[in-house]
Amino acid sequence: MSTAPSPWNELCLYTDGETVQMPDGRCYRAKSSHMIKTVAANPESSRHNTFFKVLQKPNYLINAMCAFEFGLIIIQFWMLVLTNDWQHIVTFVLLMFANYLLFAKLFKDKIILGRIYEPSQEDILLMHQLHQER
Repeated sequence: MSTAPSPWNELCLYTDGETVQMPDGRCYRAKSSHMIKTVAANPESSRHNTFFKVLQKPNYLINAMCAFEFGLIIIQFWMLVLTNDWQHIVTFVLLMFANYLLFAKLFKDKIILGRIYEPSQEDILLMHQLHQER
């Protein structure tokens, strides 16, 4: 049993799996997340598509930020090893300290986001126990 596609209306929310027909005749299928079952994005908008791809898995973005920050710390450490002027040493040490703090915060956020979006079996059991106690 196939249904006719719904006409596109930018003020309407579409359910997951619903087929939408644009004014020019092209059809798109709505794809939502597992938590929110409606779609409001314009299928022809490249910004909406990019937003969906980047934020579909937030761990990728935070992992890239952690890798960049770690690389920055390594480069600063190597520059510290190569320098012999005291003012450069002090500057690099202060920069590295600031980047260590930022890296620690990013890594903490990475762990928290990982536990939210990809919970382990222990996390699922703990949430189940907390729901039962209510």
